[in-house]
Amino acid sequence: MKKFIFIIFLFLICGKLHPQNELVKFAESYLFVREITQNRSTEIDSFNQAVGVKLGSPYCASFNSWIFNHNFYENPNSARSSDWSLTKDQIWKAKKNNTRKIEPGDVVTFYYSNLGRVGHTGIIYQVIENDDYVITIEANTGGGGINREGDGVYKKKRSLDKIYAITRYYKKSEINK
Repeated sequence: MKKFIFIIFLFLICGKLHPQNELVKFAESYLFVREITQNRSTEIDSFNQAVGVKLGSPYCASFNSWIFNHNFYENPNSARSSDWSLTKDQIWKAKKNNTRKIEPGDVVTFYYSNLGRVGHTGIIYQVIENDDYVITIEANTGGGGINREGDGVYKKKRSLDKIYAITRYYKKSEINK
């Protein structure tokens, strides 16, 4: 019984130290979302309506806004993927000497040379230490490959060398909210 109480205590302490865990859990709760028609379902329409874009629009960034807004974190509140990689919010950038630790709840963005801009985004679910990979939760993607268009919300394993930038919208000062 003491061991059980100790484990519960640790769980509560860790949850308090990392409030972004609630954000990640909330994002994970949407892994069931799938399109019924092109970029449309009840949930997907909610993501896009929340940021004021036309129904049927791509929704990876709208999903990010939905998740961060429902967890009361300031964020770009935008349906544009490029708005999720602004220099002022970056904690990590490709081909740079990065010293900040990447954490669950951080946002990843992907640059597409054929678009000439950032064209996709997601939320880090897990960092795989010493492996240069992260597990993400991304919307408007598919189950396999590196697609930026897809049929729903999925977990993806992403190599850091394929990521354009990582940004952070939860702040350490918000830990004791």
